[in-house]
Amino acid sequence: MREGLEGVVAKRLSSPCTRGARSPDWRKTKRVETLDVVIGGWTRRRGAAGDVPGAVLVGVDTPAGLRYAGSVGSGMSERELAELAAYLAVIARPTSPFIDPLRVTDAHWVEPRPVAEVTASEWTAAGRLRHPVRQRLRPDLTRLD
Repeated sequence: MREGLEGVVAKRLSSPCTRGARSPDWRKTKRVETLDVVIGGWTRRRGAAGDVPGAVLVGVDTPAGLRYAGSVGSGMSERELAELAAYLAVIARPTSPFIDPLRVTDAHWVEPRPVAEVTASEWTAAGRLRHPVRQRLRPDLTRLD
């Protein structure tokens, strides 16, 4: 939102404002942005046996190249994680595809081909997604160099 608000609070006109109490007549709707991002790497899931992604490292295309936008670690089922791990193993690469220098420990880099749809509450001042959640992979939008 242009005004920088995190969402909207609405209430029934007949509902009184009661200090310190929540009413079912008041609703808060948080702002959520949906966007497509490119997967450029992943980090291992803590405590998992084998190479199971715990989070994917994502970026957005810019004229200068793929800019890192953050890591997305929620929104994937066990089945999706297993399928994603198999796919990412095939497109592994030795170096980061992002134009920004990253300090991500235990990162596994991949060719920046898969596209995912994510939702996030906002962008941080550092240009990272805040509270990103993966919604789905977008095979119809595979990135090509």
